[in-house]
Amino acid sequence: MALLAAAMRWNRHRVAVVHVHHGLRASADEDSRLVRDVARQLEVPCEIVSAPPSAASGAAPRGRTETAARERRMAAFSSVAQRRAIAWVATAHHREDALETMLLHMLRGHRGDRALASIPTVRKLDADTRLLRPFLFAEAAGRDALSACRVEAGLPFREDPTNRDCSIPRNAVRTILADAQPPLDAQTLDPLRLAARKRLETRLVKVASKLENAWHAEGAGCRVDGPAWDPPEGDSQKAWIPELLRLVGAGLSSPRVVAPRASVVGELVRLLERCGGSLEVPATPAPLRLRASSAGIHFLNERVPETDTASRILGSLSRTSLYL
Repeated sequence: MALLAAAMRWNRHRVAVVHVHHGLRASADEDSRLVRDVARQLEVPCEIVSAPPSAASGAAPRGRTETAARERRMAAFSSVAQRRAIAWVATAHHREDALETMLLHMLRGHRGDRALASIPTVRKLDADTRLLRPFLFAEAAGRDALSACRVEAGLPFREDPTNRDCSIPRNAVRTILADAQPPLDAQTLDPLRLAARKRLETRLVKVASKLENAWHAEGAGCRVDGPAWDPPEGDSQKAWIPELLRLVGAGLSSPRVVAPRASVVGELVRLLERCGGSLEVPATPAPLRLRASSAGIHFLNERVPETDTASRILGSLSRTSLYL
């Protein structure tokens, strides 16, 4: 509701509401009615999409877990956006969401800047649509600020009763944040998140710059010359190589979302420094197969678009999660 209030201030004539009904709670029908009634009062288009646990759309899974529901929700947003030719889908993630996600990453054993940076501000939803989290730009807005925005706009709201269920990991972390002494609030954790975001974006710009003169079509695939895999002074290969792999994967003719594990990065470093050899890197929708040596990395049978390198890199950046 706070997001709707903010969007109406921005441009009420370019706003549409999408509400996903997961069918997981007895009160879900009342949630949908509230959304539909508010949209009608504000005279904005509204679409209620059903995505119950038994439903699956494309890659969206069945099931009652939070993760499965989130993936069905994203699939529903994508479907509506494609049908209505909408380029941007906005969600209301805020500062506390970002801090909870940071702690979840750390509790699950994730490390590095991507774990600390938490939720990206912009990411690809599908080929034609981007997911935007406007409340996470720079100094992110918190729950209290969004509540005040909603109250000022005179909009009602409903609380999800499962927010109090501490068997759900995120809710358990939320309780930890609320009860910690001294408080683990934004003043404590935000500097870590903002510093990690800054390092990520700086690293991404440097990776793009190095790729400009090192990324070539070669045979049935493409090649990234050896010097591009060496990080600038002050950075580490373990942080540098994953970002380079992500950018290359996003820029292929058949784009990949690359999620390199530490063990894979370690093996790639070994191949670059010593004997060379072949490696398969986990990616979606299919793994990347490569051959590495001190001269660089050849991505086997992975073509690149027939454009200049700068355009290819810009295309990669447009498909990459950004922390702005």
